[in-house]
Amino acid sequence: MCALFQGLQEPVVPAADEPKIKEVRAFVLRPKPPPEGGANPWHAGPPTAAPRCPAGAVVVEVEQDDGLVGVGCTVGGEAVCVVVEEHLAKFVEGQSARNIAHVWDRCWRGQTAQGRRGLGLHALSAVDLALWDLLGKITGEPCHVLLGGMTTARVPLIAATARPELARRLGFKGAKVALPRGPEAGDAGLRENAEAVHAWRRSVGPDFPLIVAGGGRFDAAYAAALAKRCEADGVAWFEDCVPPDEPARARALSRKLERLGASTAGGREERRDAGASTRSRTRASACSRPTSAAAAGPRSHDECKNAPEPATKGRRSESAPTIRDESVMAADRALAASLLG
Repeated sequence: MCALFQGLQEPVVPAADEPKIKEVRAFVLRPKPPPEGGANPWHAGPPTAAPRCPAGAVVVEVEQDDGLVGVGCTVGGEAVCVVVEEHLAKFVEGQSARNIAHVWDRCWRGQTAQGRRGLGLHALSAVDLALWDLLGKITGEPCHVLLGGMTTARVPLIAATARPELARRLGFKGAKVALPRGPEAGDAGLRENAEAVHAWRRSVGPDFPLIVAGGGRFDAAYAAALAKRCEADGVAWFEDCVPPDEPARARALSRKLERLGASTAGGREERRDAGASTRSRTRASACSRPTSAAAAGPRSHDECKNAPEPATKGRRSESAPTIRDESVMAADRALAASLLG
């Protein structure tokens, strides 16, 4: 028999001849405004109830001293860039990209004051994605191989857009749309939202999956009223309708929508697997999916394998475990089959 002494740990130091990370940099990427009289087809339409990326998309580059560069992305504008370059960089520079678990731990432990949700976690997520990208370039392997290999031959993609008919024309297997009005617009805004969903459905036909995103601005009653008005439109699911940190409200909405034959999804902003586990235990939504740009990602393949139950076996993203309610897995499989069809 032997015992493992959990005492002081020897520091992890890259080998002398091993390439090391020399610089971490971040910058904001904003799309060019459309020409006068024109329109950006991905952002056309009225102002949304919850505009995405209001501060701009962020690109993070992690560069080794041999010139290899890994790239990650998130949202949050200049504020995220400051966290990356002025704070997280000091935990990453001088380290080896082969030691992602160690580098991630250094960053995570250093995030106590900067925040483990919101902009602080968006910053760490972009660094994490860049590290995995860099490791893939070092090994010559795609990230899905580094995380355990293929579990399916093809993955259907949906587009987040104000023009779902263009998404269908371009070959996407579904479209996620943001509603034009929030609850503050009252009954008139609710009618406008429902009319927008009707118009989107007419533009893509009856067999193209539509996902409605609420941006976390609704309550259960408003979202249920919207779902009832859109019952004939066959919405695949309603996503992030209530605030992400209110699982009780999300559960109330999930129950209301179940009675209407509709599904909910949420958890884009949850902190790694802990928030997703809470959503799963409380049945806050049919599907809880932390997004790779805000959930910080797994440190290793083992962490993917050990995601908290209930987890859909063999269906995990490259950067965050997916937690699904067992009661809707059959419906998920049917939807996936129709998307891949």
